[in-house]
Amino acid sequence: MQAGGTAAEALCGAGGSSAGQGPATIQTIIPVDLARPRDLDSRSYLATRDQVFAAMGMSLRIGESSAAGGDTAATQALEKEKGMPR
Repeated sequence: MQAGGTAAEALCGAGGSSAGQGPATIQTIIPVDLARPRDLDSRSYLATRDQVFAAMGMSLRIGESSAAGGDTAATQALEKEKGMPR
């Protein structure tokens, strides 16, 4: 596989699921521009992971949930590095 790429993670939310409620709605698209194989300890990977978890309303801590769209230091660093607007 090639490094980088234009892959994106699409997170689905209200409006349906596999429970037969109809089609889901894409809430967030998170670009994944990470070389393969992934370095699971890199700042970029951790920031991307944090963005996915936050968009899904998940916490990085077992048993906790976070408000959707919550930021972590890693996420903020990645957004700054990529020049993403807040």
